[in-house]
Amino acid sequence: MKHKPPQKATKLPSEPYRVRLLRRNELDRFVELGYPTCAFLHGRTGVSELLQKQRFRSFVSRHAFEEGSEVHVLADESDRIVGQLWLHTSHNQFNGQKELWIWDLTIDRPFQGTGLSKGLLELARRRSVELGCQELWLLVAEDNARAREVYQTFGLADGARLMKLTLGVQKKSATAASSDLAVPGLDGIIVRKLNKEDVVPMLELWREAELEYKPRGRDTAEKLQGELRRAPDLFWGAFDGERIIGSIFGTLEGRRKGWLNRLAVHLDYRRRGVARALIAKCEESLSKRGAGIIAVFTLEENEASARLLESCGYAHSPGFRYFTKREHADI
Repeated sequence: MKHKPPQKATKLPSEPYRVRLLRRNELDRFVELGYPTCAFLHGRTGVSELLQKQRFRSFVSRHAFEEGSEVHVLADESDRIVGQLWLHTSHNQFNGQKELWIWDLTIDRPFQGTGLSKGLLELARRRSVELGCQELWLLVAEDNARAREVYQTFGLADGARLMKLTLGVQKKSATAASSDLAVPGLDGIIVRKLNKEDVVPMLELWREAELEYKPRGRDTAEKLQGELRRAPDLFWGAFDGERIIGSIFGTLEGRRKGWLNRLAVHLDYRRRGVARALIAKCEESLSKRGAGIIAVFTLEENEASARLLESCGYAHSPGFRYFTKREHADI
């Protein structure tokens, strides 16, 4: 079914404001309101404010009116925009489920603290149900305490830290082009693509490695095998002979961003280069698929994973917090 934004304006509990869709001739107003937060979250450091604002306007003009996006604006009685909500749908390549992302939620400063943001969040929740989405996602700046408090009272859960790797910076290994990758210093251990028969042993590995996962939700053998069929180049395992002792898989979202998922190494093989080899192969596969940036979430208390990722070239993004809202805990 084709994505259809609502055609009629709707009213929020705080009258006389009403919600309608953004018009193409209102892009400048959208950029004016959204730039301080939205451009920061999606932008890059080391770029002048003028250039970043130009790039942000270009990004908005390209994507605000495309299929899957809908930009709702909050207008007062004179039809002046005092708030905005940018929603974008995507499909999670791992579990096949439909997600709704809040790309921007901004209330003009004189109108903040009036409950309007909660009204827009309620609109986002309603649209996620209407569009058949299983999760509602957003990123928020870590120092934006007011926004985090609003999101938490609304029911969104504070989650993991965000780390990223910008491709083209890291050094390529001499063995990166080969199909299988031998782990340096570990005779007999190789990293290769996974197949259907590897999925059940991989789940056993996750249990032995004490990895947090969703065995009754997204991480059933059937769902993982389905994902592997759709993206066989993104699933990798480390093997000591026939025994799987490590695993990782990648996913790719629409904005050239790749993700590392479910990195696990058996307790007996840790601190020996296995995780690095798995990350290298997954990065290579995501790069071939067009990823320009690779990101990974780790739990705040997982310092070992954070140190590993930093040693592989990933930088902690302290300005971000991760919020999700799920139908149930196993998604």
